[in-house]
Amino acid sequence: MADSDIWGVIPFPSGANETDTEIAGGHLDLDTLREFEYHLFQNDTLSNGTDCILAFQPYAAAYVYPNGTFVNSTSCYRSLYPVGARGKTGVAFAALYAFALVLIIVNLRKHGRLFLPKEKRYFPIGRRWQWYWGSIVCAAAIIGLFTGIDVDRYYVMQIPIILQSFFWYLLQMASIALVWEAVRHWGSWSERQILDGDIYAFKDDDRRSKFEFWFPLFFYLWWWLSFFMVIPRSWALCAFDFDVSPLNVNGNVIAIYVGGYLPTLLILAIQAAHGFGTPNEDRELLRQRRARGEELDRELGIVHKPSWWRRLNGPASMNMRDIIARNVNEVNGGKTTDPDRKKPDGDPFTDDAAANGPDSSASSSSGTVTAPGFDARARPMFSPYSGKSEQRRTERTLHHAASLLFPNSEDATTARESRIAELQMDGPPPSYTETTDQVSRTQSTSSDSTLALSNAKPQRVKSMLDI
Repeated sequence: MADSDIWGVIPFPSGANETDTEIAGGHLDLDTLREFEYHLFQNDTLSNGTDCILAFQPYAAAYVYPNGTFVNSTSCYRSLYPVGARGKTGVAFAALYAFALVLIIVNLRKHGRLFLPKEKRYFPIGRRWQWYWGSIVCAAAIIGLFTGIDVDRYYVMQIPIILQSFFWYLLQMASIALVWEAVRHWGSWSERQILDGDIYAFKDDDRRSKFEFWFPLFFYLWWWLSFFMVIPRSWALCAFDFDVSPLNVNGNVIAIYVGGYLPTLLILAIQAAHGFGTPNEDRELLRQRRARGEELDRELGIVHKPSWWRRLNGPASMNMRDIIARNVNEVNGGKTTDPDRKKPDGDPFTDDAAANGPDSSASSSSGTVTAPGFDARARPMFSPYSGKSEQRRTERTLHHAASLLFPNSEDATTARESRIAELQMDGPPPSYTETTDQVSRTQSTSSDSTLALSNAKPQRVKSMLDI
């Protein structure tokens, strides 16, 4: 039988009279059928192009009313048969794609998370595209395979085969994009690792950079052209007569699923395995940076204290003056920059005069070093805070500690302004000797000014002009 005869129209069988026809044991009014333009087809269906009913037992209509309504009729687009081999195999593949979707989502969360600030050159969506396309592949496959269950059950092919064929084409298009994005991301990730170690390794305006910019656009241009040539078409007029095509209703089931669905499933499996076997990009960059830092420390001979050192000894709090003095000692090999100093390892805040003072024996016996001008007997009494505010308790404790460490400190505002001016000065920081001489000159000038003012005679103001 030729394909053109499958949908061929046949004449109505004779009935009880000239206006009657007998179809599958049911007598129908022939004038009514002709009035509503119903035709009898060779595949035992009765249709007028809009409605279609079955014309064989036990689904044939028993009677037709003058208004064109049938009694006990069955639509052509109804599941009549049990699920066949195509539907059962499709359900098994749909379960595998659902499992692959879970793996893809897990990898999307793993590789899509950010542990470093965003970079203008490498957007986070760039490393997520392959997982987005993987999710689209799984979704298209699951929808198409589940709708393919009714392909074997329908007597007249309609929506099931159309949906399965449509989503199968989407599956192939998304698979191509998935492979492309995986390859593109591999190149981008390799480039990012090189630039993270050396930002001048590649240029931004060379031939390579232009190729990396234009080639993805060229690929997606042809991808979209292929999409619009395949998807927007009249799927109801497709010829389902290919032996190994998913579009064929009676095609080879093994060839359809092994050739049409198994390659994409293997691609998803490879992508998921690679995603689980590789770390997050940001964490890998952090690891590489730590490795480069440790290599540089070994070359410079720098040995860092272990992590438990801070927990046992507490944080080392040093101000800027202590850090500068320590750096000066390290540069000079442990020698002091003050020629009058005798101690090579002395504290920059202690001097010989303070050490030879009346309290030096007590300080030496107790093992503590007393700052110059500090009198332990004159320290202020500390009254513990009895309130419930932890912030106020901390502030009061810090204030008391500051009063003990710096009993002769100057006004806070003046000290802050001097500190800001010192930090804003150009050039290297002053040495310890210059700082000590400057402080001595300032104190001497202040003492002379105070003495001169105390010995001067009081000024007699005669008018407002003298002020």
